[in-house]
Amino acid sequence: NPQYLQVISPGEAVVVARFAMRMGESHSTATVMLPTAVVVDQLAESERDAASAHRAGATADQVLATPLEVSLRVAPRVIGAGEVLDLAPGDLLRFSHPETKPFELVVGDTPVARAVPGAQGSRLACTITTILEETTR
Repeated sequence: NPQYLQVISPGEAVVVARFAMRMGESHSTATVMLPTAVVVDQLAESERDAASAHRAGATADQVLATPLEVSLRVAPRVIGAGEVLDLAPGDLLRFSHPETKPFELVVGDTPVARAVPGAQGSRLACTITTILEETTR
């Protein structure tokens, strides 16, 4: 974003955090970008204050315990706004996603795996078929 270039030099490292916000039925996204030096300085200060309480791996534990919303995604279909406005309960909307092609398992907008539909008892489920390489640790 050109506005950021005025505040931060192009070679300076930054930390970017994107937050999904939800209030009732409203959804929005907030993005915060801070110079890495500011974040590291704050972390160093808090580290000195909490040195006795900190243990190796605590940050990794917190990241690994963070809840993430995952969803399955089919191949998209483009339709006109009029067709969307005319949708009613019971309407059938066909997608070009082949039955034999796995769905994408996504976190936010990032695909992390491929999966096929399944069931566990009376609950809809999916079976992971492939983990995408760029998402592995």
